[in-house]
Amino acid sequence: MSLPARAAPHGEILWDSFGVPHVTAPTEPGLFYGFGYAQAHNHADLLLRLYGEARARGAEYFGAKGPDGIDYEAEDRWLIGNDMPERAQGWYDAQTPAFRADLDAFADGINAYAKAHPEAIDPKVAVVLPVSGRDVIAHALKLMNYVYIASGKKALDDPLLNTAGGSNAWAVAPSHTKDGHTLLLANPHLPWAPSQLTYTEAQLTGPGVAIYGATQVGLPVLRFGFNHELGFTNTVNDLLGWTSYRLTLTANGRGYVYDGTPHAFTHEAKSYRVRQPDGTLKTVSFTQDRALQGPVFRRGDGSAIAVRVAGLDRPFMLQQYWEMDRARNWTQFHAAVAKLQVPTFNIVYATAPGTSSISITGWCRAMTVAVTRTGCTRSPVIPPRRCGPTRWRSANCRRCSIRPRASCRMPTTPPGGAPGRRRSPVSNTRPMWRRSIR
Repeated sequence: MSLPARAAPHGEILWDSFGVPHVTAPTEPGLFYGFGYAQAHNHADLLLRLYGEARARGAEYFGAKGPDGIDYEAEDRWLIGNDMPERAQGWYDAQTPAFRADLDAFADGINAYAKAHPEAIDPKVAVVLPVSGRDVIAHALKLMNYVYIASGKKALDDPLLNTAGGSNAWAVAPSHTKDGHTLLLANPHLPWAPSQLTYTEAQLTGPGVAIYGATQVGLPVLRFGFNHELGFTNTVNDLLGWTSYRLTLTANGRGYVYDGTPHAFTHEAKSYRVRQPDGTLKTVSFTQDRALQGPVFRRGDGSAIAVRVAGLDRPFMLQQYWEMDRARNWTQFHAAVAKLQVPTFNIVYATAPGTSSISITGWCRAMTVAVTRTGCTRSPVIPPRRCGPTRWRSANCRRCSIRPRASCRMPTTPPGGAPGRRRSPVSNTRPMWRRSIR
């Protein structure tokens, strides 16, 4: 059956019997428009809720706590304290004009579906409409940097949260398959319940691109996919992409000791709104402290920590995935990956002829590396395990950088013919053969 995304030149969406949209358009913005329309058709309520959360307005839209257990108020305060709304705007402004137009088109497709089918949208999430290209960027920023890397629960409550699970990926060369074809296995381990981790499947065909794959709801590009020439998948990388620094407070509690010298916190007035049971909105104002290491938060034990999140200067994650989606050979694919905009994932690649199958680690396992450790009680970015806040006593600990792509390990097809990245078993049975690339 065919469902037009909007009148030409936006193209069309063909839905197969499994509900997967096959989006075709004569222009790149038209393709993004159609994909936005299709995602809204399949997941409108979830998509709008996620975009509302990414605005750091979840408590304003949905109340302090949701029936699904989400603490919207705590999440909003965490995001606002980390300046995420302002950073999302900066990231949106930093996009190339062409890709910014693609993001806007994706948002337009969502809005068009909502306008055409208001009856299909829960009034509780309809308040988020209309959405914009900035919302698309904000959701990507939140998902990658403040969910996968540094969620509030992980940074403030339990540093070991969600470190045990993960996904699997296998790329098997033709010499080791029965039919002589390359095999690429994508085995994500994500919950079935609707959430920011829910996948949506699609085929996108337009100028310079013809790819089938999947991505998380709300993202405008495919994160897993294949075309006639190649395929790629991701697994979670358990790198430490954030660090919490336990501060030694001054006697009056209004400052901290840094390099042996007392320093006063800098302050910024911030606020958010919370929807009350009667539908009214309550404004909550707070003062966000900041130290040289980053924004300051109080833990449950009363200690003060400053949080530093890696990769906040890397705004082109979505564009990198789009270039990976468009790649037709290893040279093009590697050129996209070498930009190091995608955080915390291992990327496994395979070609149809089997000429190369390669495992690449997102941001080289350690997104930031300490230039010097002088004055630190342990490595400021890569401690032995996530065992609590690091003490940061010297200014020398503050200098960090992204490791150059050329210095990263890039395992190619081993003699066994199958690079793999295993985070946890495919099933509850022991695999007959396994190999881990680390």
